[in-house]
Amino acid sequence: MGVSVGLVQYILLPDMRFAYQWGFDDHLNRLVGLYLDPGFTGLMYVLVLVLWLRQRPSLFVMLVQAVLVAAVMLTYSRASIVALLGVLLIYC
Repeated sequence: MGVSVGLVQYILLPDMRFAYQWGFDDHLNRLVGLYLDPGFTGLMYVLVLVLWLRQRPSLFVMLVQAVLVAAVMLTYSRASIVALLGVLLIYC
């Protein structure tokens, strides 16, 4: 559910600079998710991807994995992308 909320946020509200007045970083065209932090959100998506990589391969599982990888890439978080590459090197 968190991934779907993050993707809906990215599609409907890509400009999150208005949250700067409340103490959050100003993010433009980044998936920030429920916690308004792309780094934390991306790492959560990578951890969920680890759980989905352990499932028996099927069309649905591969679709969920592709959506998770796309969501991590849309965060534009360097730490999340490095974690994703590490996970993919270990599991694939």
